[in-house]
Order: sequence, then C-alpha cells, then structure tokens
Amino acid sequence: MALPSRLLELIVQNVGEERFDADALQREQQLAQMAPVERGIVGFWRGRHISYPFLSPRQPLVFNQQAADILKRSIGNLASIAADYNRRSEQLDLPRRGYLGWLLTNRQFLEEHDVLVDRHRQRLETYGFPAATPSSCSKQQPARINDTAWVHEFRKFFERWRLQGLDAPHLPRPLAPRLPDLFANAPAGVCSTSLPDIYPTLGRGAMDECLEDALRGAGQPPHLAGWMEIVEKDNPAKNRIGKLARQFRLQHFWRILHQRHDTALSRRRKALRHCFAEFLNVSEDTVRSDLREIECCLGPDGSRGSTPSG
Repeated sequence: MALPSRLLELIVQNVGEERFDADALQREQQLAQMAPVERGIVGFWRGRHISYPFLSPRQPLVFNQQAADILKRSIGNLASIAADYNRRSEQLDLPRRGYLGWLLTNRQFLEEHDVLVDRHRQRLETYGFPAATPSSCSKQQPARINDTAWVHEFRKFFERWRLQGLDAPHLPRPLAPRLPDLFANAPAGVCSTSLPDIYPTLGRGAMDECLEDALRGAGQPPHLAGWMEIVEKDNPAKNRIGKLARQFRLQHFWRILHQRHDTALSRRRKALRHCFAEFLNVSEDTVRSDLREIECCLGPDGSRGSTPSG
C-alpha cells in the first residue's frame, strides 16, 4: 500500500530524513510515485495496481470549454449540471466513507476478515476476491466465478457486512445506492431505486418516515447495531459520520507507517500528529482525539495492526 506523496514529504521534513533507512525511504518514495493515492491508485496487489477511491478526497466534476463544444452545451449549463452532481455525490459518498471508518475500527469485522483472508490466502493470490456486487452506474454484470465453497464464504461475508466486495485485504467497498436501480425490471413509468440499510435518510415527510421504517425496522442485525445508531433518523449527531470518514484515512496511513518504519518513528508521535493535522487539514488536537478513539476501539496497538504489504 502506498502513502500519499504530500504526507510522506511532511513526515520526512518533520521527523527527519536521517532517521529513516535510506533504501527503505527511496522505495517508499518510488511507490508513492507509482501509486498516486491522490488519483485513487492506492498500491499494488497480485501484481496489479489497486484502484480505490476512499483514501483521498472526492474529485469534483468540472467541465471545460472543450467539453462544452463536444457536448454542444453552454459552459454555464454544464457548470450547473456539475454543481448538482457534485452536491449529490458528496451527500451519497460521505456515508460510505464514514461506514469504512466504523468498519475498520470494529474488532468483530476485522477478526472475521482476517480469519477468512488467512484461510483462503492461497486462492486469493491466484484468483483474487470473488466478483463484487455491480454498482449503480453500470449495466455490466460482474464476471462469474465458479460457485465453490470458498466463494460462497466470501459472498456471505460481503452480505453480512453490506459490502460490494473487497478491492484488496483491508480495503472493503461498501454497498452503494442505486438511483435509479438499472438492474431492476421496472415497468414503464416506474423508477426503481435501491438504498442499503447502512445509509441515513436525509429528507422529511411521510415518504421519508416509511423509508426509515423499511431500512431500520424490526430485526436489525446485532453486529451492525453500533452503525445503525449513528445513521438512524432520530440521532442528531450525524456529524459523527464525517469524523469516522476522516478516521478511516488516519488509521490506514498511520498503520502503514508503523508497519514499515516503526523504528524511525519511535518517540516521534508529536511530530507525526503535526504531519497528519496538516495533511488532513485539521488541528493537532483533533488528530490526538481521533487516535485516542481508534485506540479505544482496537486497543493500545490497534493503530499499528497488520496491513497487507505492497
């Protein structure tokens, strides 16, 4: 897994280049160039790059004059379309990022994940993870995998934790809304949508109340209870979703750093907090609080847990 170039630069400047093994640091810098996290390429697995959008901020849609000429639209019209798209995408994307923050600090999820990955590591190295659930923006059906017992194990795991799949070990992809659901055979005049129960409802009125009851009525799965409390309609503290989204990035990069450069980072926790505060555009107190919460969930060494090499 790669580190963002900007974060790596900050760490070298504030921790001190002399503390790092020269060869290890060079490899780190080369990996950051080969896998630009800022562009959604987060590392390599099974000899291929990993495309994963949740470890960098969303890139807004922008149209230029060339696009306007090709589409035969005015630049003002396209700017309005882009603004609507960016606003809606931000609202729909944030719960997935927040869910990742909750998921990757959930001991039960991590234990089940690690047991499953360790049990089938050889198969995963050969075949990769079973095909993910198709997204809402594509009509293409996922490639079929022969229905063997290990594939069913992963598909049950994905369903249990509301995942489209795993892009690589420790990189889950949560289910996404389908608006509209292009896989539904809806009759003419009917727009069918699909909304996973891990999403908050944001509107008001009778329709929204019915939707909330349908998503989080009786029979909620106990292993998701903590997240359901966060997203339920009557919970006023939905700003916690944004915090969890930030903590997902923090714990991921913090863990990689300590896995590969633990000796160099010894007794440099304050300098690291400063680097992450600048990188995440928050205060050092916020980073300190986030790390405390992560360690509270996973234990004192939780932020230094295992992560796949690459």
